[in-house]
Amino acid sequence: MKKYATAQRKQLLAFFELHCHEQFSIDEIVAALSAEDPVERSVIYRNVDKMLQEGLLHKSARENSRKFYYQYVGGSQCRSRLHLQCSECGRIFHMENQADEEQVKSTLMNNGLRLDEQKTILLGTCKRCGK
Repeated sequence: MKKYATAQRKQLLAFFELHCHEQFSIDEIVAALSAEDPVERSVIYRNVDKMLQEGLLHKSARENSRKFYYQYVGGSQCRSRLHLQCSECGRIFHMENQADEEQVKSTLMNNGLRLDEQKTILLGTCKRCGK
């Protein structure tokens, strides 16, 4: 079945790609897109759900919060990298040092755990929040 990309989906995807190192709540997405070319909240919810199913977005919640945040992880580089998430601000980073990443993967595999890089997230506190 052929996928049809609406103008709103393209606009939402472009927004996430442009801000790939940031997380946004639905309210923040609505506000940001309203500044450009308004997109209805229901359209955003529908497309975010589809993008989650397709593995293009990561959904997370911050500690002591009931609000969900979404971040673009759809790049091909992102699918095979381990991710680090700040438990304070919720920002997601790629593990930058490949030797460290290989060490973590090796340790987990040696203990009988097969790793799903796209879904694996290590929690900690980022430099910005740790100050």
